Amino acid sequence: MTSLATWLETPRTDAQVEMDDPFEIRAFPCEDIFFWTKNIDNSRVEQRHDPRFLGRVWRMVTAAVFVVVLGIGYGVPNAYRLLAGVEIQGLETELARLDARRQQLSVQYSAMRSPAVLEKRGAGRYVATNSSNDIHLPPPPDARVAALAPVQSAGGQ
Repeated sequence: MTSLATWLETPRTDAQVEMDDPFEIRAFPCEDIFFWTKNIDNSRVEQRHDPRFLGRVWRMVTAAVFVVVLGIGYGVPNAYRLLAGVEIQGLETELARLDARRQQLSVQYSAMRSPAVLEKRGAGRYVATNSSNDIHLPPPPDARVAALAPVQSAGGQ
């Protein structure tokens, strides 16, 4: 038996070309066997009732519910843990931000409470918000603080 490539490559003589009938079909093995088919109409056929069908359906539904409950039971705590972690991370970020702000305000407060700033603001005055209880203390005439004034003894020296 030759392959198609070797059959095409082999030179053919003029006698072989004349003998070939262009409309002749080569014989196939078992060419004389006929297959007769009969069309069957199944439109009037009813399926038999399977008594185990409902049992299989309920088993499948039970298995699906079990898988869903197991998935929810496993997934919900993990989701809560994830959300709690996100919330803790946000609170830690806010705490760090507030701590940095507290440090800035502490520096500003200490700068505002320095003796030089208080002296510039007028250290000898006190002004209350309630106008009926206002007390104004004038600064000492020689601009000295009372704590630095010489102490007089009770004996009259």
